[in-house]
Amino acid sequence: ILVSALRMSHEQISARWEEKLEGLRGLAAFKVLVMDNLPLDDERELETRLAMNYWVRAVTHEHVVSSQWRKGPPLYSRLVDLAAEAQELGEIGTEDAPEEIAERFHALIDGLSLHSLLYADRLDRGRQEELMERELQRLEKSGSPATRRETK
Repeated sequence: ILVSALRMSHEQISARWEEKLEGLRGLAAFKVLVMDNLPLDDERELETRLAMNYWVRAVTHEHVVSSQWRKGPPLYSRLVDLAAEAQELGEIGTEDAPEEIAERFHALIDGLSLHSLLYADRLDRGRQEELMERELQRLEKSGSPATRRETK
């Protein structure tokens, strides 16, 4: 039942991504995707709670893990592609591989999501958004052509 619910949730999330990312590329799309995966509203909080329930079972009961999940979450692959595109467009100039950028932001999404459920008083929706926006600004500042020109 849990795997079926998670599968349905992922289908809804994927549809939402397609809608939100339509017409966006590179860093703009990366930012939207990152922010969309934080539990910043009731719907996404419910999705996060479902995912966390699955994680607990996956960690404690190996047979629960679906073959699809073993390939890695689609979010990671999408972040890799968008980070690579943003680098190609010159929107970020970090020397980090797109996989490293994606892994870092995926971990931030997961960590903030989990902590928001565990420590809701300390890490409310506004605080999550503020922290992630700062991290996204750092990514942009680390190498955007405009920022490099300003610092010379």
